[in-house]
Amino acid sequence: MKKRRPRSVITVCGPMTMRRSLYRCRSCSTAWYPLDEELGLVKDSDCTAALREMISFVQGEETVKETSETLTKLLGFPISPSTVDRVAGVEGARAKLILDSVRGDVVPQQAPDVLLVEIDGCMTRHKDGWHETKIAVISEAAARIEKAPSQGEIERAKRECRTPRGREVLLWRNYVADAESLESFKKRLWREAERSGACQARKIAVIGDGALWIKNAAEEVFLFPATDDWAGEKPAPELVLIVDWYHAMEHVWSGIEAIYGNRGDLARARVSELESILWDQGDAKAVARVFREAALAVRTAAARETLEKEAGYFDHNASRMNYPLYRLLGLPVGSGPAEGACKSLIHARFKRPGMRWSRSGLSEILALRLFRKNHRWRELWPLAA
Repeated sequence: MKKRRPRSVITVCGPMTMRRSLYRCRSCSTAWYPLDEELGLVKDSDCTAALREMISFVQGEETVKETSETLTKLLGFPISPSTVDRVAGVEGARAKLILDSVRGDVVPQQAPDVLLVEIDGCMTRHKDGWHETKIAVISEAAARIEKAPSQGEIERAKRECRTPRGREVLLWRNYVADAESLESFKKRLWREAERSGACQARKIAVIGDGALWIKNAAEEVFLFPATDDWAGEKPAPELVLIVDWYHAMEHVWSGIEAIYGNRGDLARARVSELESILWDQGDAKAVARVFREAALAVRTAAARETLEKEAGYFDHNASRMNYPLYRLLGLPVGSGPAEGACKSLIHARFKRPGMRWSRSGLSEILALRLFRKNHRWRELWPLAA
């Protein structure tokens, strides 16, 4: 049997009240509204699927108040901040659930020869203090190209008596991010890497800043079984771990400043020597020896502690600083895209003045941003009209 029941809804054309048929099963008394399903209406929401998609799309880039103002201006009728907040919470939770679900039908986008995985972390302020959001950018070596320097860069280089530098760009990239735990980040990292062709790659190069958690996570996620146990048709991909060159040079400068107390001419000359040792020889242990010997001669305890710390950094990461070999293999040694992802994916949305996040609130909006940044929005809204 069926009855006609009214319901007030908000569509992309404005608020309206409609009368739709209620069907009820005579045997089990289950009730349903076919028109509600057709419009994508869900329980406890008065917005159609098309409007919820609009709210989610904008909310991934703007604050609740900005989203309300933007949609009110574009649609021509008011969308309240409370509606934006409620819809974004529900749809963000759904996006997060899809990201965290285990899928067995993952089809690689391509089969790269060398898959690049750049990992980093950045701090975001929560209601209970600062917490780290872990980020990865997945691409391939062949997709990392250098554009020719612009005319402005050429002119600046001439004035500074240096060689003009081009800008390195990625032809494609996939983002991974997680604000909850290292374990959930590793699961997301593997799923996105699998989608990007990790199992078909010859090598997987992981670039990070030398943090121990990055090394451990990379080995746990990408260190495939021995070749005899590998189930694939090709040999298991080789894992190559690389410490980002620019972070390595920051640690060189930190040690040299502890020795000289400044960045004067003597300090710069010494940095050039150590830079050559790292770049041309890949001998990080030689750099560590320099700092340990200097620690015996410095006068202050603070300088001695810094030098011992930096010596330990180069000792522990020596196996990941073979820069001549990486260049010979055609591998990058910088993690610029990961640094850029921290700014574009996290800072631009979650580190605005005065923002304080709950763990769940940040994770929900982050999930919406990941679907948009990875160009997979239709997976989240396959039936939206």
